[in-house]
Amino acid sequence: SFARFYSLLSLEGQAKYPWLIEKVNEIVADGRKVVIFTPFVSGKDRHTASISTQAIATRLYNEGISSVGTFDGSLTEEQRQAVQQDFHSKDGIKVLVGNYMTAGESITLNSPENRATEVILFIAPNAISRYIQAVDRIHRFGQTEKVTIHIPYVTGDLLNRDEGTYDERVVKRLMKEFSTFSAVIDGLFFVESRDFYQ
Repeated sequence: SFARFYSLLSLEGQAKYPWLIEKVNEIVADGRKVVIFTPFVSGKDRHTASISTQAIATRLYNEGISSVGTFDGSLTEEQRQAVQQDFHSKDGIKVLVGNYMTAGESITLNSPENRATEVILFIAPNAISRYIQAVDRIHRFGQTEKVTIHIPYVTGDLLNRDEGTYDERVVKRLMKEFSTFSAVIDGLFFVESRDFYQ
């Protein structure tokens, strides 16, 4: 059922929080910025509430990462523009948590001074097109540094399903599709096996 699927996905997502906090602290300490993606927007009565944009931002903030903002469909157009401008500035928001529908399409999140070089697909998309769109928010004209994509994933399915966890299934599918999509690879955009974390 959908309820069971989303409940398990939420549990898998929550297991990734320790890694996320450590990785974001490392990125920010190095003077870089990061965009974190999830498909889910906040909704306290939803099974996915704990892995929504708002929940991720709140969790990071509660762990001492204070320079964090959200970019999702709950914001007005004016609010989105303000967040985007803040992220563009060198001293603005360091961590931006967005959903694929709003933060993953038709906007530019890198700027010459903001050092936005990292993308974390906290809950990975299930299609290569969403992956490419999300990464392209900082891999755009004017990007002079290497863009690194991180996809944390959980292994060891609680239900012992042959196909594994959601993360295992999606990462396997993405890597298969990615291997046939070589035209997107250039000197600033690549994925190495070390960028996939268990």
